[in-house]
Amino acid sequence: MQWKPFQHGTEVYDLAHLHPCTLHFEQAAQDKKPAITFTVDVTFSTHCFTRGLPEDDVYDRAFIYRDARETRLFDIRRYELSKQLPAILAGLQKQKCMHTGHGNFFTVALVDENGQSADYDIFFTASKSSTRGRVNLFIQSAFVREKDKLPPSRPIRFDIILYNTLNGRPIRD
Repeated sequence: MQWKPFQHGTEVYDLAHLHPCTLHFEQAAQDKKPAITFTVDVTFSTHCFTRGLPEDDVYDRAFIYRDARETRLFDIRRYELSKQLPAILAGLQKQKCMHTGHGNFFTVALVDENGQSADYDIFFTASKSSTRGRVNLFIQSAFVREKDKLPPSRPIRFDIILYNTLNGRPIRD
């Protein structure tokens, strides 16, 4: 889905950096196994640049962002950080990926809009595409963690996520 720009007053926030894209990842040859190139189709959720409506129903209605599925609030901080997502995802093979225990994964990048260290959590799912030889990567959410710690989790290499997904193999926690 291509996201429509968000406008607040005279300010327009372009979301083109979160339009669907295709990335290619190469797993190096190992022993007698040849190198593998993974073609990954990436899509993004509104949760990468919006936040939920507050329970007390007190908020500036000018920040409402709607898509076909939900109504949320445009979040300027999430938006600014989301500009880094394409580069973070392109380097995902070098990042540590973790199981959530709920069928999805997350990675943590250490950056914020001021160049300071912050835990920027990126949650995603991987699924086999209906197009032969491709994997779908859906970025469910990306935000700076407010809590000190995430629950304990085991790391998994991104290459393993892609290989198992592409070949219909289970990914164990």
